[in-house]
Order: sequence, then structure tokens, then C-alpha cells
Amino acid sequence: MKDPDAAALPAPPDAAKASGAGPGEPSLRQRKAALHRAALLEAAETVFAKSGYERASVSDIAAAAGLAVGTVYRFFPGKRELAGAVMERIVESRVENLRAVALPAANDRAAGLRVLVGLRVAHHVNHGAFLRMGFELQRSLGHREPPQRIKELFDESRALTREFFAVGLPRGFWRDLPPLELARAFDGICNEEIFCWERLGRPGGAEALENTVYGTVSALFFSNSPDRAVSVPSVPAVSSVPSTAPAADPAGGPAPSAKRVSGAVCACLALFAAALPSAADPLVRKFEKGGAAAEIRFEPGAVRPGETVEATVSATAGAGVSAKLPPPADFGDRFEGFAILGSYEDPDGALHFSLSPAAGAERRRLRAFPVEVEDSSVVPPARSWFAAGPLDVPEAPLPAAAGQVNAALRPARIAPSPKAFFEIAAAAAGIAALAFAALPLVRRLKRAAAVRRLPPKRRALHELDVLLGRGLPEKGRFKDFYSELALVVRRYVERRHGIRAPRQTTEEFLSSVSGHPGFPRETVTRLSEFLSAADLVKFAGVSATPEMAAAAAGSARAYLSAEPD
Repeated sequence: MKDPDAAALPAPPDAAKASGAGPGEPSLRQRKAALHRAALLEAAETVFAKSGYERASVSDIAAAAGLAVGTVYRFFPGKRELAGAVMERIVESRVENLRAVALPAANDRAAGLRVLVGLRVAHHVNHGAFLRMGFELQRSLGHREPPQRIKELFDESRALTREFFAVGLPRGFWRDLPPLELARAFDGICNEEIFCWERLGRPGGAEALENTVYGTVSALFFSNSPDRAVSVPSVPAVSSVPSTAPAADPAGGPAPSAKRVSGAVCACLALFAAALPSAADPLVRKFEKGGAAAEIRFEPGAVRPGETVEATVSATAGAGVSAKLPPPADFGDRFEGFAILGSYEDPDGALHFSLSPAAGAERRRLRAFPVEVEDSSVVPPARSWFAAGPLDVPEAPLPAAAGQVNAALRPARIAPSPKAFFEIAAAAAGIAALAFAALPLVRRLKRAAAVRRLPPKRRALHELDVLLGRGLPEKGRFKDFYSELALVVRRYVERRHGIRAPRQTTEEFLSSVSGHPGFPRETVTRLSEFLSAADLVKFAGVSATPEMAAAAAGSARAYLSAEPD
């Protein structure tokens, strides 16, 4: 974010001389503006962290900085822009520290890891309260992605952490894993340990947290190379005794023992182990057709409040067959209940997404997307596609609150005051007015109930007439029209024949009806053509016309009319 005075014209020579500024140096006015802006950002972080975004006011921030309220508006249009500038400043400081301190230390395994962990712990201790407020504000405002500059800074932070591990991999410092996976695992371990440390009231202070994170990361990441022999069990054991004084490591640093997780963190992990899903249990589902397959992977496999979810979408194919995924930009509106923090495509063509659960979402899933398939074993090459998804991601159950209920307590009646009496009377009058206004809705519900009692065929024809009366093709809403038209047919099949058609993919539905006595071969063929045409518009982005929509509606009506009553 640029300073408002940064674009000011340079001071005249006489003014520059009077202010003591040499050629090319900022003027006194510019230096003063920079000091004011820095003071505002410092004060804003303190006030936001203490009071929260909603309760903090611009006047409180100005008073904490020792400046007038008008000075705040010289630099920032409002409170939201000020909070964004504080967030950007904090993340910039993290990236600058990584660049200046962590990377030069990457050639020493133990010392370098100590530096990396120390930076992460210090960053949380110094700025954790504001960062939590910022992320909660972003989710409450429904932002799908953070501001571009902050997103770029987070991506650079992850890239610098990856580079740190990449330096030591050729020298046998770390387990033989991709540097990006090591960086992501490091972030996950830090977040988990910090979460437990905060929930337990910060036992032992920042030094204990740093020792715990270092012990856990070193136990899991250090390799068993001959020059640095370290005993690392495949599954880290956990000790119930806190450890704050690290022993000597033959490599020159504290010994990376898997038993060095402090007792406080162990208690926290034990408390939530039964209630929260393990991050090691991803949610994976594969969709296959014609020698090609698409795999969707969510890690962890269940959503925890405030925890980042990593989603991976990949495609594979057999010999002579290729599979192509949509570009990452096409997934922007396909993640329902998530905000996309960042995404990239790896050299193998797999798509990776970092997701933040959106607050208050009723459903979290990846909607269906098309996968293009080309079979080069035939001449000319055969091109087709299939739909992968949808895939729902469950919520992790929250731990139950501990405590006992005092059964001896009984409710006491408190008579309402005159003011409360009038408020109750006003509320009753309002309810009566609402009930009167709801009469049209009640009538509509009665009509809907009457439609539901119709036989399947008459009900489906009625739904078709209602859909055509909405005029969706004339409004250019062909995707909505084809989706609802296909649902009319699928719901009829479910009511008439007992097949769960609305919940099946087209391939599953056609497989179900192929051997069903109520579906002759010619009927199955017509349904296959009808649903394939609808899928092309819904998933493959085929452009439709009003004539095509009318033909599809006529095909649906012909099928329904030919069915017995």
C-alpha cells in the first residue's frame, strides 16, 4: 500500500536545503508523513488485537498513535483499508525475516531449523492476536480470496520455506520428500502446536513452544543419513513429561527425539484425538471412464474451524490415452463453502488448492467438473469427456464441553415489567401481522401439496409446463434450463420406477435402467441421447440455442407422454 505523500512533488531547492535533505533524499514533509503512517499502523495493530475489528474505532486508533482523527483519513480511506495495511505490513515482515535470516542458515541443519522455528514462534507471539482477528474478519465478510498483495506474500513465504528445505535435501539433511511437501508439513505442525499451546494457556512461554515445535519437526524431518545418524521411529512416540532443556545432538544441535513433545501439548492432543479427525486421513475419491481417471484429494479429510484444507485434483490415463483437467481459474466457483487462498499447477499437471473454510457455510464440497479424454490409439483420435465429482467434505465434530449439571437448581418466575409487557404486546401484534401477510404463502404451499399428490406422470408434465413458463431459454439461462429439465425426467423415474435417478451420474443412471423391465431398449437409447445433450450444456460448456432447448423439451414431453398412467 503506497503512502499518500509518496507521490508528492519534490521540495524546491531552497526548501530541501532548509529541511536538511540532500539531493535524492526525502523531504522533511515526506519523512514526517512516513513516521505518522508507521505510528498509525503500530497503534492500529494494538487496538485491533485488543478490541476486535467491530469495537475498534478510528478515533481510538488515532488517540493511541497520538495523532488527530483527520490524520488517519489522510493515509487511509477507512477502517477496513487500515486493517488491510496492517495485515500487509505484518506478512511483509515475516517474508523479509525469512529472506534475510532463514535462507542463509539453511546450510546448517540444526541451527537453520532453530532459526526457522524461532521466526515462526516469534511471529505468532508478536502478531498472533491481530492475525486471528484479520482472518475471522475476512471469513465473516465472505471474501473468497485475500487481497492480491497479501496472497502474493503468503505464496512467497511458502516458497521461501520450500527453498530452505531444498538447500539441505542434496546433503541428506531431511527425509527424502519433495521440498514443497516438507514446507507444507512444517506449516501444519507449527499451526497444530501453536493451537494447542494457546488452548492450554501458553504453558512455559514462547521458549517452551519453540522447543516443542523444534522437537516435533526434527523428529519427523531429520534423515537417517550416515553423516548425521539420528534414531527416528516411524511413528513418533509421545512422552507425558514436559521437556524444556534439549540434549546435545551429534550434528551440533538439540537431539531430535520424537519423545520431546511437551506434556501440555500431549494432553491437548489426547483431549481432542477422539473428537477431531486425523490430518493423516485424507478424503480421496476417484472417477474413471474410458482408460482415464480423475482423483480428488482433500487433506485433512474433515473440516476443522479455522484450519486450512489442501485440495489436489489430478488426472491419469493409460497408454495411448490422455486426460485434461480444466485450468485452475475454472475452479473459482466450484469450491462450495471454501475461500481459495492460493493455487498452482505442478509439473505433472495436478492442480493444488489451499482452501479456508467459509464461516457459516451449510455445505462444503467440490462441484462436478469436466475431464476431457483423447484416445490416440484410433484414427482419427476419439475425443470424449466425463464428469468428475461432486465430492462433499464433512465437518469434524467439535469436542463436547466438560462439566456437570446441578440438578438441584429450579427456575424462578420473574414477573415482567410494564415495559416488557408492552414489548410482548407489540411482538404479538407483529406476529399477527406477519401471519396475515403469510396467507399467500400458505395458499402456495397448499397448491404445492396438491401437486405432490398427483400421479407421477401428471406431476412430471405439470413440472415441465411450469419450467417452460419461466422462459429460461429466452433469458439466455440455458445451463439452468437444461439442469432443471433433466431433473424433471430424473424425478419422474424415481417416483415411477423407484430408481434414485436425481442422485446418480448419467453413467450410473443409464446402468441402472439398462436391465430394468420398465425400460425397453429404445427408451434407454432416447434417455441416453437426452441426458448426454443436457450434460454437454451443463458441464462441457456447449453453447445452446432456443431451438435446441425447445427440441430438448419436446423430447422430454414425448418420453413422459408415452409412459403409462
